[in-house]
Amino acid sequence: MRIPFEIKNVNDFNEAEGFLYLEESFLVIKVKEKILGVIPGDEKVIKVEPGVIQEIKLSQGTFSDKLTIYSKKVELLDAVPGKHSTGVQLKVKRKYRREVETFIEAVKAWKRRQSAE
Repeated sequence: MRIPFEIKNVNDFNEAEGFLYLEESFLVIKVKEKILGVIPGDEKVIKVEPGVIQEIKLSQGTFSDKLTIYSKKVELLDAVPGKHSTGVQLKVKRKYRREVETFIEAVKAWKRRQSAE
């Protein structure tokens, strides 16, 4: 399951978009910056170990939702484009709400399995 997302206001001129998914032992954040919101920039693949994730939650909005990944390590906040103070905030279109809710449950189950091993 791949969850598409956007990050608005990466800096004054850039935005980013990408996908979030689980891959074996990692939560993967695949993100590509867009200069001026149009010109494709560099693509990054960030692999997050389960122990790094403190919490993951969804905040529902009228037109779009925010998926927030709270990290135990500041390196995750620095690795994902944008300004993140306490967690990585990803904007997800409302039409993907059910998929995101299922994804959050899958991440929580994945974390429990990884910590039991």
